[in-house]
Order: sequence, then C-alpha cells, then structure tokens
Amino acid sequence: MTENNKNTSKGKILAVDDKQENLHVLIKILDKQGYDVFPAISGTQALSVVHSNKPDLILLDILMPDMNGYEVCEHLKADEQTRDIPIIFISALSETVDKVKAFSIGGVDYISKPFQVKEVLARVETHLSLQRLQKSLEEKNELLEQEIVARKRAEEAAQMANQAKSTFLANMSHELRTPLNAILGFAQLMSRTQRLDPENKENLAIISRSGKHLLTLINQVLDFSKIEAGRTTINESKFDLYALLNDLEELFSLKANDKDLQLIFDHYLNFPQYIIADEVKLRQILINLLNNALKFTQKGGVTVWVREKPIFDKGVVSKILFHFKIEDTGPGIPPDELTTIFEAFVQTSTGRQTCEGTGLGLAISHQFVQLMGGELTVSSQFGEGTTFEFSLQCQLAEAIDVKNTKIEKEVIALEPNQSRYRILIVDDKWMNRQLLMKLLNPLGFEVREAENGQEAIEIWEKWEPHLIWMDMQMPVMDGFEATRQIKAHIKGQATIIIIMTASVLEEERVVILDAGCDDFLRKPFKNADIFDLMHKHIGVRYLYEEESKPNGDEEESKPNGDEEITIAELKSEMLTTLPDDLLKQWQEAVEYGDLQTALSLIDRIGENNKSLANTLSKLAKDFRFDILQEVFDEW
Repeated sequence: MTENNKNTSKGKILAVDDKQENLHVLIKILDKQGYDVFPAISGTQALSVVHSNKPDLILLDILMPDMNGYEVCEHLKADEQTRDIPIIFISALSETVDKVKAFSIGGVDYISKPFQVKEVLARVETHLSLQRLQKSLEEKNELLEQEIVARKRAEEAAQMANQAKSTFLANMSHELRTPLNAILGFAQLMSRTQRLDPENKENLAIISRSGKHLLTLINQVLDFSKIEAGRTTINESKFDLYALLNDLEELFSLKANDKDLQLIFDHYLNFPQYIIADEVKLRQILINLLNNALKFTQKGGVTVWVREKPIFDKGVVSKILFHFKIEDTGPGIPPDELTTIFEAFVQTSTGRQTCEGTGLGLAISHQFVQLMGGELTVSSQFGEGTTFEFSLQCQLAEAIDVKNTKIEKEVIALEPNQSRYRILIVDDKWMNRQLLMKLLNPLGFEVREAENGQEAIEIWEKWEPHLIWMDMQMPVMDGFEATRQIKAHIKGQATIIIIMTASVLEEERVVILDAGCDDFLRKPFKNADIFDLMHKHIGVRYLYEEESKPNGDEEESKPNGDEEITIAELKSEMLTTLPDDLLKQWQEAVEYGDLQTALSLIDRIGENNKSLANTLSKLAKDFRFDILQEVFDEW
C-alpha cells in the first residue's frame, strides 16, 4: 500500500491461500481500493497473524495442506478474542454441502473460484459495513448501559435527597410546632380568665398574634419543603366558595382599615356557590396574595376579582372555570424582577426593604396553582400597581353535600348527669401535658399524665381511661408502639386513642390510622378541637358561654319525652329527611341503646335537619330510647 492509502485505510483484511498467485491477485485488488491487506499461505500462519495483528475481516481458502480453512475457522470461532471477526470463504469447492458447512461453522459468506473482482469487493465492503454498524451499535449500547447506570445512581441519589428532605420535614415540624402549640395554647387559656387588666390583655393579644405569625412562617417553610420533596398532593373536598371569600374579606378587612385602604371583593352574586376543589390550598393561595398586596400597598386599595365561565359537555354544564385576579395600587414590581418573582427565597427590592417574610409565599402559591391545574401569572406597572391572576377548573357540588362550618363557642362546663370521664395525656413535653391538664381539669374530667408510651401502657392497664391523648414522637416508647400494644388487647379496643402530631405530612394520617388510632389532631391545635373530638368519640356534652343550662335555648329544650312531638310526627320527619343508610344506622344505635353512636349520627342528621337533630339529641341524652324505639315499632 502507498503511504497515503495507509493513512486512509478502509480496514484491515487477512487473505489466506496456499496459492501465491491467488494471494497476489487479492492483495492487488484490495490494496487498490484502500484496504490494508495481510497475507498468509497456511492455516497455522493465519492464526499467528490474527493474534498479532487482529484484522477486521478474513478471506479464507478451504483447501490447504497443513490446516484447512474449516479448521482455521473453528479455531477462531472458539476463541473469545477472535470469534467476532467476519470470515468469507473463497474456494474452488462449489458443492452445496461445502457451502452449508462453511456457514454452519461461522462463515458469513462464500465466494466460488474463479472469483470476479467486483463480486469480491462488493462482498468485502458489505460485511465490513455490517461490522462497522455492529461495532457502532455495541458502542451505543454500552453508552446506553452507562447512561442507565448513571441515571439509576442519580435516581438513588435523588431518593436519598428526598428522604433527607422528608426527615428534615418531620424533625423540623415536630421541633418547631410542638413549642408553638404550648405558646398558642396557653395564650388561649389565659384569654379565658376574667382577672386580666386591659394592659395584660393587650400583651396577651400581642403574644397570640406573634405566635400565629410565627406559625405562618413555619408553615411556609414546611410547605416548601414538602413541595421540594414531592410530598404535596391535592386533597379535594366539597365546600362553600361564598363562605371562603367572606372569611377572607373579614380576615383582611381590619388590616386594610388600619392602613386606610379599600378592600373590595368583586364577584357576581349568582355564580356557583358550592364547588369541589382543594379548599385548603385555594385559601392559602389567596391569603398569600392578599398578604403581599396589603403589605406593600400604602394608598388606594386592593381588589379581589372572581369571574366564572361554564364549561359544557354535550350541552350540559360539567365544570366551571373560575378566574381569580388580585389587583393592588402598590409600588409595582420593576420589570427586571418579574422573571424571578416566583422563585423560592427571592424577594423584590420593596420586599427586602420591609425585612418581613421568608420569600416563599409566591413560590408556594405558584406551585399550588400548578398542582391544581392552573398557572399563576403576574403583571405590573412600576409605580402604579401589580396584578396576580390564575384560573381553575372546578366541578360543582350540591349544597346538601357541603358541611356547614361550626361557630366556635367557649366551653364553660360539662353538662350534668354524665359519666366521670377518665382522660390520659401522654407527651414527653411537660408544657404540652400542662396545657391539656389546665384545659380539662377545671371542667371536671379525671386526668392523669404520662411522659412516654411505656408509662402510658402501665397507667392504662390499671386505670382504664376512656380516652388517651397520645403524642407521636417520644423517648423510651413512641406513640405508635404504645397504641399497637394497647389495641392488641380486647379491653384496649374500647379505649379511644387520639394521636397528637406536629407533622404536616398528609400521608401520615393513613399511617396513624393503620396503627390502630381512632383519630388524630395536628399541633398547634385550638381548644375547640379538643372538645369536638371528645364529643365525637366518647360523647362528652358541654355547656357553652352563652348558655347556663341545656334548656336555655328554645330548640334544645323543645322535646321532653313525647309531650312536644308525637311518635307519628317524629316518624314522618325522619322518613322524609333521612337517607336509607343513615336511617338503618340510627335504628341499630337505638336498638342497642348505643348513646355514643347515636350522638355521632345526630351530628350527621343535623346537616340535613337541625330541628330534628335537636329533638333526637334531647331524647337520646335523656336516655329515652323507649320513645325512639316506638318510632321503629310503628314502621
């Protein structure tokens, strides 16, 4: 080969033939086409050349004296280093059996002598091209395997990072929200005393407001941690959109008035009231946007626009597209800051001057809107104001499916003629135990305390409390294990266990209930939450601040036995009001005299017919199951 051809070789070829004239012809035609050719005049020499200078292709004669071509091929195919070299047999043997044997032992092609130059070149180029493609495919497969391995390692690293975030989330949730529970809880307790002078009442109000502000900041950090860890999910429910907007208007009106700003909620009076969506996230989005608008606006006002557009499916309204717009007359946002406004921990220049907030409110709102299927956008005229907008598609709900929000009333005592309820408080933090002790002891509950799960089990075995408030994270034995051990006993099945958790992870609800707990309550909680759950699970009844006796309210005192209402009237009212499944559950509760279940069902009945619920509540609380049973006797 010329020096130029060597530098541009199309491939290395080993030509094997015991006839020198045949080799000379092959070398000449292949060299002319730019191939690098190595000759061998015997099988033994061919094997030696292959191992010293591995070729890309072999042209192999069959009939040779010391080792024929078939044997050479078998040796090469048996060696892992040479088995992939393509072998083209060139032979004077033209019988079909010879060709079959050549292919069966690993040959890729067969050329009969005397050969044609064009045929040799065409077949050589074909098999070298196939080999190049094969090598390219192998290299790509190897790269792909490396990428798969790298991606798998990256996924494992991401999972470890998410796990680390989840661990951080759980730890920070517990460590921050637990002491905050005590701060807000004791503030609620102290606000009930009549001995505070006006100055101390104002001091207490400052503590409470500061605690709630701190809770908002903590929740923002934890919400963002959940988003980053991929732990945020959509939890849809049926709710009253009017009520949500009215709550927000009431919540922010005082702040607007303090700054002499207008706060306008502009929406149609007849748009759909009851919808299905994630109420908690929608509320948080609007709160974050309103907080920002009112914080930065110094004159003028803030307007919340809500518009709706029906979405039709086959001529029927299937969904409603709600468009929300929060518009302020504040300082506006500089154009160069608009592109980063939704990034975490990023604040505008105006925001940095106030030295308030975490820089997470807009980032969380943006993520929440995306989770709900919308997109949060911003437009601003620097010096004139800012507008945030987003749209959400929501399904409609029926009014009967939406639970009415209860008006919180101050509990001042227990109703008379009840059991003396035994309550066990389990928490490793003394201040949290004291909070519940001071809340429940004055009302007449029998209360004991334990600082870990093991101590709780020991008290439970001897004292048999009606209800246990169980903390989740404790030394010695945590709340999960203590609950499992208690619920493993037959008598433990009758003990109500409510977990108190500082965790914000929604999925922990499932874990908690799977452990055998009857319910759970997140810290920091409101006093009303404690009373509501005890009423729900063990039937505790209360006297409230606006009433001294149960008969202080006309509706509550209405039934006294069967004087005020006849059995027929009661039966008619129940048949026309209650669904069949609720009627059946109520009948079973009455037949077994199960007061706890009956009171729980009365709450559901009250959602449909408050007057009927009051009547049934009075009869049940007076243990007039004889009257209630007569309703079913006449069924």
